[in-house]
Amino acid sequence: MVINLILVGFWFFVGLAMLIVWKDELVIRGTGINAGWLMLFLAFYNAVRAWSQWSVARDRELMEEQSLRRQRGRYSTLKPQDEIDPNFVFEDQPQGDNGQEGEKRS
Repeated sequence: MVINLILVGFWFFVGLAMLIVWKDELVIRGTGINAGWLMLFLAFYNAVRAWSQWSVARDRELMEEQSLRRQRGRYSTLKPQDEIDPNFVFEDQPQGDNGQEGEKRS
């Protein structure tokens, strides 16, 4: 995409230079059309290519993001409305029979 943007600038300035500086010298044979118009057409063509590549890349990113959201929702076992069962919260250390924290067994 970057190369197309560089080519847009190149063909645009070359085309303008041909139209302004060499009005009558650079004419396509048999048509009477200045070659600068051809260069401006190439600038337009490269601008369209750069825009289309940018558009496709943006659409691809959006599709990948939507796909990841769907996968997260599909494979998630915990729904937003579900409450966590306190029997399965293992953040605290288990307590022993005498009320103190459990001892390590060797």
